Amino acid sequence: MESKENPVFGRKVFFLDPSLNVRNVVVERLRVQEYEVYILDDVEKAKPVLREFPHAICFINIDDQIPISSWFNFVKSFEFDQSLSTIFLGVLSAKAKTVEREQFLLKTKIPGGFVNLNENINTVFCTIQKILDINGSKGRRKYVRLDCHNNGEVSANAIVNQRLVNFTMDDVSSCGFAVRVKTNMASLFVQNVDYSVTLHLSRNDIVVKATVFAIKPNQDDVTIVFILSEKTPPAINEEIRKYVFRVLQSNMDAKQAGSIGDKTDYSNEIKIPEAKKSELLSIDDIKFEDLGDLEEIK
Repeated sequence: MESKENPVFGRKVFFLDPSLNVRNVVVERLRVQEYEVYILDDVEKAKPVLREFPHAICFINIDDQIPISSWFNFVKSFEFDQSLSTIFLGVLSAKAKTVEREQFLLKTKIPGGFVNLNENINTVFCTIQKILDINGSKGRRKYVRLDCHNNGEVSANAIVNQRLVNFTMDDVSSCGFAVRVKTNMASLFVQNVDYSVTLHLSRNDIVVKATVFAIKPNQDDVTIVFILSEKTPPAINEEIRKYVFRVLQSNMDAKQAGSIGDKTDYSNEIKIPEAKKSELLSIDDIKFEDLGDLEEIK
């Protein structure tokens, strides 16, 4: 299949009120594979948050909170709102009847398709992953990075030539981190050389071996990009990854809490003109052979 053009930095992926199985299996496995995934819990807070991310992908669980007929109107309403019409929607359900599924597929714009949650969870995961890849959720990046500029709980330091060097953290991911250091300390670091660095992530101190990947002088300091050693134990990569996603989700939770809820009554039918067909591929465009072998994921 031909992949659609996507943003350089990928797209945020949201799951609105996902079932426990989707939350614990699909969401977590996507995060392990470095998709930038968030959970939205409340239908009333979904639109205010999504308006801030016009290139996002959002999978909506229509089995809870409001009736399926109201979910239909909720999904349909995105077509009428210019600030939401660019968001790629998909629908998740284990309860929808065939006629309800057809209503969504034929009368709403859901390039993310309609995913039957009665399928094996591994099949559900592979199907959603394929949709994300087709629609460029990762862009050109390989890892999700946490911006640390406004995070006072993150810091790092290293002892080099018996001198303690304190870093200001710019960002961190499961593969590495970027820091800034005073100009008079920058000469202690050499590109392609390994250093022992202590990361302070909230209450956890993690000692890692990292290689200087790049050194970039700034006006007032110097930026150093470190890549974790290939010999880093996977448990450390995983600990950093979990921290990154925990903070990202916490930030998104705060955004939800601070949003003014959408009080629209979606039990009322939304009258809109017939919309043009989405240019994006839907789930029904995926051929079984494109999914590859749906091997059990442990």
